[in-house]
Amino acid sequence: MKPYKKKTFDQALDAFSPAGWTPLADAIKLAKKDLNGSKGKNNTNIIYIVSDGIGTCGGDPVKQAKSLANANINPIVNVLGFNVDNKGQKQLKDVAEAADGTYTNVQNQSHLQEEFDRSAEIAGKWHMWKANSMGEARSEAVKRTKMIRDIRGEWVDRYRRERHNFDKAIDYLNYEVEKINTDFALALGDKQDERMDKLTELKNQIWDDLWSMKSQDFEKAKKSIRQKYDTNTED
Repeated sequence: MKPYKKKTFDQALDAFSPAGWTPLADAIKLAKKDLNGSKGKNNTNIIYIVSDGIGTCGGDPVKQAKSLANANINPIVNVLGFNVDNKGQKQLKDVAEAADGTYTNVQNQSHLQEEFDRSAEIAGKWHMWKANSMGEARSEAVKRTKMIRDIRGEWVDRYRRERHNFDKAIDYLNYEVEKINTDFALALGDKQDERMDKLTELKNQIWDDLWSMKSQDFEKAKKSIRQKYDTNTED
């Protein structure tokens, strides 16, 4: 697999001479092998199966099509019958169904090119939609992350301010106006520590809950985007 270059492609084709045979099963098998390293999670894999009739070189095209559909390359399969007879149409339709793809009859080169262009255009638009939607989902996750950190920062500031004010109040009552003795001041300090410990525990729990909600929502958004993308590129 490599980028398309007309000269290189023509040279590759010139190495073969058409002999009238149709190795349909092997062609599907080799397509799966060629795309094996292109995981469907990160790539849009479009496969065109073009044939003028039934397979004539052995193997089971339908079986190979099922194997292709179940591969982790998540292929978008377009089966095109080129001026094919009824028997050939039936087999190609079975191949398309097994591959979770589509079947279309084409009668000439112009019609064939239209199908190539149409499929590529649709897949390209949905690929762009998927990329944009994923970007928006990530932006929302980043925004929520900042919000959660701001909440935590404000909580910590108030926590420190309350502790400082409490310490100052105890010192004032104990040392400056002598309204409480040292034992009472220590008892108040213990109560203060209990409250601070509970506030710390509550802060950590809220942080974990908000972070978990943010992560779960992001995963749900990604799953929904992928499902919509897969549904619309498989039809």
